Amino acid sequence: MQSTDSEQSDWTSRALARWPGVPATYGWLSLDARGRWCLQGAAATHDGLKRFLSQHYRVDAKGAWYVQNGPQQVYVDLATAPHVAARNGEGLWVSHTGVPLAHIEALILDEDARLYFQCELGLVGLDDRDWPALLAELGPAADGLPLEEQLVKLSAHPGRETTCHWLGRQLAVRSMRAREMEGCYGFQRSPRG
Repeated sequence: MQSTDSEQSDWTSRALARWPGVPATYGWLSLDARGRWCLQGAAATHDGLKRFLSQHYRVDAKGAWYVQNGPQQVYVDLATAPHVAARNGEGLWVSHTGVPLAHIEALILDEDARLYFQCELGLVGLDDRDWPALLAELGPAADGLPLEEQLVKLSAHPGRETTCHWLGRQLAVRSMRAREMEGCYGFQRSPRG
């Protein structure tokens, strides 16, 4: 049975009142580039644990993402971005927390040609296993070069931009250095106290 946001908030409030001042934890929990929760480097495999982590995933005022575990905040090291999307069985893009991406505004590339979406969740890394299907859906780039060639060329020149066609509309494609993404999109890859 799923708990509601109100029940989770009540549970957290009771835990914080009962155990005030519990120190935050850093460097123990991470989110890898494929959207897998990792505990001390090992991928979490238990479905209940993965669901718990996803349901209690939050961000603080400084852009550091954490999981609220009762009275304790367990900060998350991010391999790429605060969310990682993959295609679900229906062909929709869904965050690792189960949230569908509804408003994809741009495709972002870093200097390693890693792909991201800019959308309502902010910056969302894309599971690399879904890149071929995405690239097959994208229409030609603005300069007429084959899209894959254009993306490789673009990733080598951060700060440049082009467009392509995707699902009947024009989509901006921007290149950015990975280290600049944190400031631009307001998150921390490796939060520390």
